[in-house]
Amino acid sequence: MPSIRAFNHLLEALSKKKHSSIIVSMYKRMMIGCLYFRPNVCTLNAVIKCLCRSEKVKLGFSVLATLYKHGLRPNAYTLTTLLHGLCTQASMAGETGKALELLKKLHDNRRIKPFVGCFKPIVDMDEALSLFQDMINLGVVLDVVTYTSSVHGLCKFGCWEHAKRFLIDMLDRGISPDVCTYSAVFDSFVKMGKF
Repeated sequence: MPSIRAFNHLLEALSKKKHSSIIVSMYKRMMIGCLYFRPNVCTLNAVIKCLCRSEKVKLGFSVLATLYKHGLRPNAYTLTTLLHGLCTQASMAGETGKALELLKKLHDNRRIKPFVGCFKPIVDMDEALSLFQDMINLGVVLDVVTYTSSVHGLCKFGCWEHAKRFLIDMLDRGISPDVCTYSAVFDSFVKMGKF
C-alpha cells in the first residue's frame, strides 16, 4: 500500500492538472474511512489549494476546521493559501476582515509571505500597506522573500513610490535584496514600458 506521502504527491499532481472534483472525492472518501490513510498537514494543504484554485475558499476553511479536528496545526503554506484565496476570489470581495483575522492567526508562525499585490482587487493600496504594517506590529519576521513579494505587488500596480520606500526600508533593516528582488522590479518596469 502506498504511503501518505505518495498519496499527497498524487493530490498535488491532480491539483496542478486542475482535477478538483477528483481531489474532493478522494478527500471525502479519506475522511469517511474508505481510504486507509490518515491525513497530515500536506494532505489537507493540497485539498485547500485545490479548493482555492476552484474559487471555493469557504470550503477551504471547512478543511482548515478538519485540520484542527485531527489535532494538526496549520503551517504558513496552509494559511497563506487561504489568505491568497480570500484576496483573489472575486465573490469574496469585501472580505478584508477575514483576511486580517487570518493574518492575526499567522502571528505564531512568523513565516508568512504577504501578498500585498493580491489585495488590489478588493481594497485600496493604503489598506494593503496597513496590512503590511499590522504584520510588523504582530512581530512577523520580515525577510528578503517578504519584501520581494511586497515590492513585486507594489510595482505590478504602478505604486513606484511605495515600492521605493519598501526597498529603502529593506536596506535599513539590513536585509539585502537578492536576484529575485531585482528581477521583480525589472520585470515590472519592462511590463509597464518604463524601461
